[in-house]
Amino acid sequence: MREQTLRSWDKGPSSPQCCCTPNPAFLQELNKRLTVHASSLLHHLSSLMSPLLAGEPDTTTSFSCHHAAGGLSLHVKSELSGLPFYWDFHCCPAPPEMVSRHLLRPLIQMSLALQYQVQELTSLLLQKDAEIEDYRESGATLSRDRLRTEPFQEDTFQQNFLAESLPQICGAGEGQAFTSALQQLYVAVTQQEAKQNQKRRRSEDAEGLASAAETTGHPHPPSPSQENETAFSSEQTMPTSSPARKPQLPAAKAKPKKAKGLFS
Repeated sequence: MREQTLRSWDKGPSSPQCCCTPNPAFLQELNKRLTVHASSLLHHLSSLMSPLLAGEPDTTTSFSCHHAAGGLSLHVKSELSGLPFYWDFHCCPAPPEMVSRHLLRPLIQMSLALQYQVQELTSLLLQKDAEIEDYRESGATLSRDRLRTEPFQEDTFQQNFLAESLPQICGAGEGQAFTSALQQLYVAVTQQEAKQNQKRRRSEDAEGLASAAETTGHPHPPSPSQENETAFSSEQTMPTSSPARKPQLPAAKAKPKKAKGLFS
């Protein structure tokens, strides 16, 4: 059975959101009779990897990772139309700006969101304890004693979490993946960041248009030299319909008049 090998190089991190589109010319070189659109290849690869990343076993598909000094290599074994189909991805180190945009900033925002969620849950527990205490003071009793709980103490809970739960979480190793709830939180955080960036760009564009319109409607006053030049040019280009101004002749000298007598 003929094996077909597909090799593509990715210039970004191994996250599916950051993968570049495979080079069709390179795919055609390795697979002479392969004719398929790049979007179809990505859709097929997503359908192969999504069940594996979700923890669902598949007998026909498997993948392995090999980390080296130059980057990360991902090898996927699958079948296509009953034939073995192999994928080899060679991922280069991502630039710091991409790592910050797709990893660091979303994780920081997720931590802040989870911290705010814990504060709200703590406040809700304290309110529930106050409600239960009010019932007890009113004479209410539990029908089943096993449902009785102690009042919530935030400091005690925090100490127990650091002493008992945290070592178990850290001891799970690096293979522990995000749960579905954390994946949904990551998607929500990235969507909110995209909306904020879009609003920021729109506001900046609106401010730029407003400043441009203000500059067009209220030009800067001309300098005195420009005013003189404008006045001189307006005198030279005066329309013909206006009444013509007579040239001023030099004043002639008045002739002395003879004195006239009463009987002359």
